[in-house]
Amino acid sequence: MYITPRTLLGIIRISQAMAKLHFRDRVEQQDVDQALRLMDYSIRSLRRIKDDDTGKRKGVQEDKHQEKMSQIINDVRNMMIASNQSQMNVQDIEKRLNKMNPASYGF
Repeated sequence: MYITPRTLLGIIRISQAMAKLHFRDRVEQQDVDQALRLMDYSIRSLRRIKDDDTGKRKGVQEDKHQEKMSQIINDVRNMMIASNQSQMNVQDIEKRLNKMNPASYGF
């Protein structure tokens, strides 16, 4: 799945909101997982919307979006595993992702 910086910021903000709902100052892995599930549900619901009057959908383009989303999820998980941390500040995640591949993330 292709992901834009706007989508990634949405995931980050949803993760922050989940942490706030649990009265925490730090985002944890469970918050990110829930945000990703919500974004996935949102994207799936968009797939149900018809592209035009003929009923065709944008399947190929949506597959590219899915691949990019999966790449970002894997990058964040690998980063957290490599740093041996169960939680990280959102700003730290953004900085590290930008260092990994500034052209792809560019926050």
